[in-house]
Amino acid sequence: MERFETFIGYPSDNNISGVIENAVDRVKQHDSASSIGSWKALDTAGAFIDEEVTKSIEQCKYFVADITKLNFNVVYEVGYAIANKKPVLLTLNSSLRNEIDNIGQLGIFDTIGYEKYTNSQEFQALIGARATV
Repeated sequence: MERFETFIGYPSDNNISGVIENAVDRVKQHDSASSIGSWKALDTAGAFIDEEVTKSIEQCKYFVADITKLNFNVVYEVGYAIANKKPVLLTLNSSLRNEIDNIGQLGIFDTIGYEKYTNSQEFQALIGARATV
C-alpha cells in the first residue's frame, strides 16, 4: 500500500470527486515529489476499503476531509484522524449552497473550522502547501 504524506477523504459524489481528483492530479504534476492521494488511489482489491482508509490515515502526515456532502464515512474518518492526533484540514465547496446549510445544522464542524473553495484550482491551492511540506 502506498503511503501518502497528505491523504484526502471525501464522499463519492460526482460534483465533488471530479474537482478533488483534478486538484490532486495537478498537485502531482506541479511537484512530482509530493506524496498526496485520496481513498480512490488505494489498492483495495480483496480488502475492506475502510481498513485501507484507516491505515492511510494512521500513516499520513496530514488528513484532508471534504465535508461538502456529509456522510457517515467522512465524519468517521475525521474523528479517526483526530483520535490519531493527525492535523486535519476540513474543506467545503461553497458553490453548493444547500450543503453549507446542512453543515451549520450539525454544528460540530463549526467549532473545528473549515476552508472554502469553489473549484479545483482553489482546492489545489488549499492542499498544495500541505502536500509539499
